[in-house]
Amino acid sequence: MHARTTSLERDVDLNDIARGDGYLFVRDGIGFAGRQVAARVDPSEALDVLRTIDHDDESNGEAGPIAFGSLPFLESDGGYLVIPHVVVRKTESGRTWLTTIGDANIDDLLPLSRPTPTSSRFVVEPVRPVERYRSAVEAARDAVRRGDLVKAVIARELMVTSEDPIDVHAVLLRLRASFGSSY
Repeated sequence: MHARTTSLERDVDLNDIARGDGYLFVRDGIGFAGRQVAARVDPSEALDVLRTIDHDDESNGEAGPIAFGSLPFLESDGGYLVIPHVVVRKTESGRTWLTTIGDANIDDLLPLSRPTPTSSRFVVEPVRPVERYRSAVEAARDAVRRGDLVKAVIARELMVTSEDPIDVHAVLLRLRASFGSSY
């Protein structure tokens, strides 16, 4: 694989790059957005695969190919990381970098128009029983109190269903408008 990182001399919204089917890691407008899949890799192999990518880099190491993904709590649950075909990175210094594996045109990556959220009815339900979540919170709290843990982060998985399709891009834009840095 061959990658190229160049300065992007225009302002882009990382949400608009990721849309509803890409990859996004952003806080306060700084972060990464990825599109398309150049490779799927096992987490244990990701660094080695990234090192093998031939890379023309105008950023002096400030940007380049990266892997996105989430890792399960248990290794037995599997997991993989995605190396996107295209990554846009916005830095704290205000620079925007475009990294491509192969050819890409930034204009082809931007949506034709922003999604319009639809007014619809949603059903939000816990995936696991609330008692199981409460039990996990209590166990974590007790472990912190005993000094077995310094910090615990417990997420609660919810299922959101709707009669209409849910536009992930629209949801992310609304979350950014409502919560700013914490979406």
